[in-house]
Amino acid sequence: MDRVEGTRPRPARRGWSPQLVAIAALALVLRAYPLHVFYIHPDQEWIPTMAMQSLAAGDWRPELLLYPSGLMYTLRVGYTAAYAVCRLLGRVEDRVEFLASYIERPFPFLLFARVWSRPTTDAGSDP
Repeated sequence: MDRVEGTRPRPARRGWSPQLVAIAALALVLRAYPLHVFYIHPDQEWIPTMAMQSLAAGDWRPELLLYPSGLMYTLRVGYTAAYAVCRLLGRVEDRVEFLASYIERPFPFLLFARVWSRPTTDAGSDP
């Protein structure tokens, strides 16, 4: 159909294409894959561990001031929300049991930290 003169063409449809979803899923898998490797980077587990320790202790003070505390506070808020959901669902009884679940199976906690740190890292970088 011909376009009427003086009108603009329709913008392309916006949405999630299957290719974009596949690329995002592949990127997430490649980013999360090394989490099972012990000490791929010595600092990989330190900030999430400090966030979990502060949650178990019930305070907001970082154990060390070696790293900027913004990420630790953000992870603590996320872990507190996860703790509240787990407690409502009856999965954990108290904060110490939630800390034990981190020690037993850290992957979901580290995945949250890695997924969160990526957009904040990109936001501060130069194009």
